[in-house]
Amino acid sequence: MRNNSNLFRSILQSVVMFCITVLGSNSHAAPMQEESNQTVFVVTTDSDVVDENDGLLSLREAVAAAEASGEACEVRFALPVGVSRIVRLAAPISISHANVSIKGNDLNGGIITLDGEGITQLLVVRGGTVSFDSLILKNGYASIGGTAPCGGAIFADSAELALTYCTLQSNVARFGGAV
Repeated sequence: MRNNSNLFRSILQSVVMFCITVLGSNSHAAPMQEESNQTVFVVTTDSDVVDENDGLLSLREAVAAAEASGEACEVRFALPVGVSRIVRLAAPISISHANVSIKGNDLNGGIITLDGEGITQLLVVRGGTVSFDSLILKNGYASIGGTAPCGGAIFADSAELALTYCTLQSNVARFGGAV
């Protein structure tokens, strides 16, 4: 019975997050709070943009907000139905927060793909504890002359890193192809 209760609670939280996102109250200044008091930022666009006035929250904006919060945070996705589940990155996303979890199971269905399109590294993690769950990390490229020439998908330095149910595909680097 306890497992059913936890499952129900998880489904309810997902529905609440979806409803909040659809109603538009998930703005940059108002992240959601779960029962665990962990701040949750819900990504609502597949664009790699920073625009505080567009009413949407990109992955880059969500990570920046998580960094600024100074708390343990979770980043989830709720992209509109019919929108691509591929986030094409123009530059690496930097993470140095003490505790950030990025979950790639979209609340509206599907798995999120982070794609560097063979021109950029996906993520640079410098310090802290960062976990990635159910993401596809592909086509990351760490340039030899760049600031982080290792790990086409993820460069990690002095960080605790966890990847769960992630797919690493076609990432290139001089050292450590994917990570």
